[in-house]
Amino acid sequence: MRYEWPAASEQHATGEEFGLLVAAVKDYAIFLLDPEGRVVSWNAGAERIKGYRAQEILGGSFTRFYQPQDVAAGMPAAALGRAREQGRFAGYGWRVRKDGSRFYAHVTITALRDASGTLWGFAKVTQDVTDQRRQQEELAASAARFQTAVEHLLDPLVLLSTVRDADGQVVDFRYEYVNPAHVEQAPVSAEGVVGRRLLEVHREAGTSGLFDACRKVVETGEPIAWDAFGYQDTVTERPIQRVLDIRVARLDDGVLVTWRNVTERLRTQQQLVEARAQAEVSQRLQASLLPTVSVDDPAVELLTRYQPGGQRALLGGH
Repeated sequence: MRYEWPAASEQHATGEEFGLLVAAVKDYAIFLLDPEGRVVSWNAGAERIKGYRAQEILGGSFTRFYQPQDVAAGMPAAALGRAREQGRFAGYGWRVRKDGSRFYAHVTITALRDASGTLWGFAKVTQDVTDQRRQQEELAASAARFQTAVEHLLDPLVLLSTVRDADGQVVDFRYEYVNPAHVEQAPVSAEGVVGRRLLEVHREAGTSGLFDACRKVVETGEPIAWDAFGYQDTVTERPIQRVLDIRVARLDDGVLVTWRNVTERLRTQQQLVEARAQAEVSQRLQASLLPTVSVDDPAVELLTRYQPGGQRALLGGH
């Protein structure tokens, strides 16, 4: 890319237009450099971002905006060299203000040439993107914490994105992520589901109500808790039958699904209930064989019980 400077008859008008444009922009440092990298113009945005007044920086080298180690590494010269050879340089990096503080910048340097192709300078535009970088780092750190958390969950977790038809209706969900617990407890591997559709992997999700539940969460934004969900399906030719506690929550244009296999827990609870019921029946049967016997003397109550060995014991009190 090469910027060609206008003919002499147009330079005056163009210069005025450029000056008005630069003066109106305060969120960007926009200034000119001569072929050696000395500052030859300065705008209000440059003063705000870099901290120098025009009289303090005009004629000075633009290398003072770089960190000393970057200057020693030849970064400023390399940037001008690329702009000179390719017409434009763009990049991100740390820059230094007048007070010594750093800011993260997005920088573009454009080579300026006259009609004959002779380089007469560079246009440099700098944007302070420190806040954007900080936000990106915070988002990345949050994503890393989330990744760590879900990977260490004991319960399986699945991220599903919506699949919509031409009218925008949800017709399926696509697997985007499954955590290690899902890989351990589900009958299919991560490679076997990620990228595939829910109704393709779990055909019974459409008739069991699971798909409709996920779609409702996307449409309403309200999470769903579904306990003791009886799930039967055939996955990769393997029949599965489980009882699950399922939680579904909306996440962007999709859902986050966690589930817990409670089949064994419920089976154990049922066995305990049956054992208690049997014990109660046994106690009632024993009680029916041990009647309470009353005597005429109200001062004495005789209780007869059958003891092991067939002997009758007499208990009483005065």
